[in-house]
Amino acid sequence: MRLRIAHSTTYRYVPAATGITQILRMTPGSHDGQYVAEWQIDVSTDSRLHVRQDAFGNVTHVLTEGAIADLTVTVEGLIETHDTGGVLRGTDERFPPSFFLRTTPLTGVNAAMEAFSREL
Repeated sequence: MRLRIAHSTTYRYVPAATGITQILRMTPGSHDGQYVAEWQIDVSTDSRLHVRQDAFGNVTHVLTEGAIADLTVTVEGLIETHDTGGVLRGTDERFPPSFFLRTTPLTGVNAAMEAFSREL
């Protein structure tokens, strides 16, 4: 399947911001079930987007701008997808599954959640 994607977000700062830094996580990745044929990010300011990778291997773009009252970010592209039966292959997995399954202070089970799960 070929998907044409177009998305636009407008930010308005009242009062005008004295400066901004935006980290744009708006770039899809290619893998066995998905091919990014075209992809473009445009911003309404005369700014340079600095390409980076986050710790998970995702492409990010960093935008830094001085005083600004509004900003529009527009992304457009063409993605080709192929049915993989719901199984992702060929992705850049930098962390083992146990990293995402560990308990943290924000993911610990509280008494209400434990009671709810026991009822099920």
